Amino acid sequence: MPDKKPPTVFLSYSSRDKLAADALCARVEEAGIRCWIAPRDIIPGLRWGECIIRALDICPIMVLLMTHQSSASTHVAKEVERAVHKGVIILPLRIEDVQPQGNLEYFLSDTHWMDALTRPMEMHFDRLIDVLQSLIGTPPPKAPTATAVPTTPESREQFLQAFEEFDTDDWKVAKKDSWFRRIARVFDDV
Repeated sequence: MPDKKPPTVFLSYSSRDKLAADALCARVEEAGIRCWIAPRDIIPGLRWGECIIRALDICPIMVLLMTHQSSASTHVAKEVERAVHKGVIILPLRIEDVQPQGNLEYFLSDTHWMDALTRPMEMHFDRLIDVLQSLIGTPPPKAPTATAVPTTPESREQFLQAFEEFDTDDWKVAKKDSWFRRIARVFDDV
């Protein structure tokens, strides 16, 4: 079931940087901050520009994925111009060593940006999430609460079986929730 709360963050990026934008979107949404990202959130039947304007009317924050491609994109420059006009907070995240040029230089000349030029990117994404949470006043998500260790032999066996099925790659692709759900089902059966 899709999340029904309105988006808080508008992600602006060049279509050539879609993989990085999708990874950033997934990580930010995993932290409980809903994003608006094209083309996922473009409403079928409406014009592209109309959907972007609607999203900028709703989202108080724009995260601009700054790369050589986005710096040269006229569409990104238009999104940034509209965001400035609407009073949206613009938070540039520089993932390539690039300086804003042309319209972007004009609109971002007095804006502090975040550098994410080193690996691992997740470290920078986490820092960005901390900044977003402070800007929107959202507390960080709570850690899962500990559950009692299963006490019956059958429940311990179910727990161990679920634990053995856990694939460490789940963490790498942000699927840890599925593992927690499997463990929770074991405890529900106890």
